[in-house]
Amino acid sequence: MNIGVGKVGKSTLFDYTKWGMIGGDQESPVLISSLAQLNPNVKFYIIGRSDFGRISPELRDKINVHGNIIDIWADFDQKKHGYDTYVTEFLEKNNIRLDFCLLYSGTVAQVNVPNKSFFIKEKPEDPGAHPKVLEVFLKYASGIIHYLNTSGTKFAYIGEDYRYFPIPARDLYNRPFVYLGTIAEKGLKVKYAKEYCSHDMIITTEKVLKAHMDKVFLMGEEKPVFLENEKPRSGMAIYSNGKWASGGTPKWPILDAWIINQLEKDSWTVYGEWAEDVIEKKEYVDKFINTPISQLHDQMRSCKYTFMIPITKRSASSKFWKMIYFGLVPFFQPDSDSDDTQLQDEVLNKWLRPQTPAQLREHIDAIDADENLYLEIRKRLHDLMLDEYFNGELMNKILLKGMAKLLKVDDSVIGGGAIECKLSSLFDDKNAEILNIKKVQSLF
Repeated sequence: MNIGVGKVGKSTLFDYTKWGMIGGDQESPVLISSLAQLNPNVKFYIIGRSDFGRISPELRDKINVHGNIIDIWADFDQKKHGYDTYVTEFLEKNNIRLDFCLLYSGTVAQVNVPNKSFFIKEKPEDPGAHPKVLEVFLKYASGIIHYLNTSGTKFAYIGEDYRYFPIPARDLYNRPFVYLGTIAEKGLKVKYAKEYCSHDMIITTEKVLKAHMDKVFLMGEEKPVFLENEKPRSGMAIYSNGKWASGGTPKWPILDAWIINQLEKDSWTVYGEWAEDVIEKKEYVDKFINTPISQLHDQMRSCKYTFMIPITKRSASSKFWKMIYFGLVPFFQPDSDSDDTQLQDEVLNKWLRPQTPAQLREHIDAIDADENLYLEIRKRLHDLMLDEYFNGELMNKILLKGMAKLLKVDDSVIGGGAIECKLSSLFDDKNAEILNIKKVQSLF
């Protein structure tokens, strides 16, 4: 079985030191490295740009223990090859047929492949002219898109950020076989060209399936152990970035109403990337700290609560799993995971889904006053983290066995391995000691 993998519109970074606070840098490398270890008899061809060939040999050997990750861009030379045609030419030259692709969602433009599209409104002075493709999309999107179009290969487009759904590229006419996300979403309107250099546009709707994509990063972590007797916790730590792209939820008004106007100033802190001009009440600027979660272990272990702010309405975020991993009790703003894909527990929903800012304060006071209730909530949250999220069984079942079944591909080669080298998005020190990472985290 041959599977194409990568991230569209951005490089897949296996070097964890390059992972930023926004953009989901850890998603694609964790997925590729984990699936390759789980499936020694499946070949994974990196058809998107990556740094796989530039990471240390020690890390590369650990990730690619079965030798089944192939970076097709390893010999790319921009003086000899074209960014847009390289993937297609490499696979054809080496007589490689991909059974399907698993592609992480990223930023793409309406036009990504050069000289293959017309302006929607042609310029009278230059009929038949092609729009200019920005360099970032030429380098990080055109190769995958051109290959998908010319080969007709079926692919799943995956991710948890619904701002990237549906794919806006009107020069991608081989549309996704399926979108896999965190919640089910129908009626996503999209417009794309019937074929290259065509004025005929197809307008249709696409849908996203609920597929647990908020749990991918857990394959890079060890399952934590629940500790009933831990050091006392207090206060609230909120991990949320203040930036948002088109269609995203403005977060300041939510923080202002639910946190600033309800809780004492010294009882909460926001960790994330916030520009000062977004923080409208300047006396609170010092409450916003630009620090990644991998450097916040002491703070996360000492805080009692957190607050979930959605990227978009209804969205379910991987931050929920990161927060309960550290033992924090998460309260949900009503638009966050409003389909209840994450808690699915009567007691947890009763206490952790306040409907008003005032009710948030009431629930915090009630839990603070009842230690037994607090311990019950923590234990119920911990029990949500199943073994199959960490050992890769869930993702293998959804992404490999599920796609193979849908596409009627022989799945007899799936499985047979285990994730020994975990790329952690929570523990920098564990990545730094990649040759000795067999340590269970006791955080609860």
